[in-house]
Amino acid sequence: MITQPEAFERLLIALTERGEYDALLLQFTTNADPYAEKLAEKVVEMRRRLGIPLYISRFGGEQLAPKALAVYREAGVHVMDAPDRATLAIAAVMAGARQLRRPTAPAAR
Repeated sequence: MITQPEAFERLLIALTERGEYDALLLQFTTNADPYAEKLAEKVVEMRRRLGIPLYISRFGGEQLAPKALAVYREAGVHVMDAPDRATLAIAAVMAGARQLRRPTAPAAR
């Protein structure tokens, strides 16, 4: 899948087309260039197309995928380094978004 960006695209579309998720976290484990770069390009493209936030977490040293990480940086995509911290960060963002969408009560007089 990682070596086939088109298959990855189909997977993301299948996951999001029914509207069951508020966000997706993609966890990559030690993927390396050149495949990681091609995948990063597809991820950046899909972030723009999907109707929900798409977050990235990645294990592995920067030396394994400097080109992929450059693609993310140029697109303004922050790559988190651990799925547990990424999950907590996403939960906080989603909770904040829900709070902002809540109707506010009229001020008491």
